Amino acid sequence: MRAKTVGLASLILLAAVLMALVPNSYCCFPVGDLDRNWVVDMRDLGILARAFGSYPNSTNWNPDADLNGDGFVDIRDAGILLRHFGERVEW
Repeated sequence: MRAKTVGLASLILLAAVLMALVPNSYCCFPVGDLDRNWVVDMRDLGILARAFGSYPNSTNWNPDADLNGDGFVDIRDAGILLRHFGERVEW
């Protein structure tokens, strides 16, 4: 039983380290899941809409809404989110 416990603890530690190394933990959430609830839905679209037209140093800038990483939240980011709309991670 001890070996299983140690193995599980090691797996959990490895997962935590990997999540810390991957920016914004994109390894675990669908693309476009801005509120990190494991589903791309209207809430995520609302977050993107609030940041729409922004860039770094804008008052409404949200780096998570810049889905393509080009430094602007624009129609391209909305397209990415909409392409993944409805995707979910089941646990």
